Amino acid sequence: MATHPSYAQEPVRTPRRLETSEIDAASYALGRAFYDDPLMMYLMPSDARRTRAMPHVMRCAVRMAVPEGHSFTTAPADGAALFLPPGTAQVPLKRVLRVILPQAWRFGFGPLSRYMAVTDELQRKHPASDHWYLMTLGVDPDRQGRGLGGAMMSAILPRAEAEGTDVYLETNKPRNVVFYQKNGFKVREHFRCHGGRGPETWTLIRERGQFHA
Repeated sequence: MATHPSYAQEPVRTPRRLETSEIDAASYALGRAFYDDPLMMYLMPSDARRTRAMPHVMRCAVRMAVPEGHSFTTAPADGAALFLPPGTAQVPLKRVLRVILPQAWRFGFGPLSRYMAVTDELQRKHPASDHWYLMTLGVDPDRQGRGLGGAMMSAILPRAEAEGTDVYLETNKPRNVVFYQKNGFKVREHFRCHGGRGPETWTLIRERGQFHA
């Protein structure tokens, strides 16, 4: 996947709310970030299809999260952290259908069916307690290693600490587990998703009160 021309601009490690005018830029960056994600490779094994589809896949994710008001980026929008607030650990079904169905032809109905099954499975893994849900975090590969992911998470993590609220997420990359552990998360479960047929999956939680002991 080609590098976006705006990436000549040096990034600023200050989180800010993602504006609707930046949805396309953030989706492009997330598409590059998740191109080699094990779950995306499982859902869409074809490199060519994944190359075409990933910006649209991630645009759906961004459009589903932005209305909740807790999606963040840096300047320029070379990635995004998409949070759902406590009590909203799942995007409303009506919004999911409104966003995804018009794009279904891009993904293929087989990948879309598997995605919906995995999403349902992961939803059942959520903690029973109220928690912030980090639905998606990604930085364009050309920008990784510069502290941008941690900066975008910092838009919510201190707030969650102050509120005494957990933060929860899933990932399919071992190196991401290490990154999240460095940011105070602990592994909650480790399994293969899609009934054991899919890639390795880790759920992680940053527990309330652990920084005030």
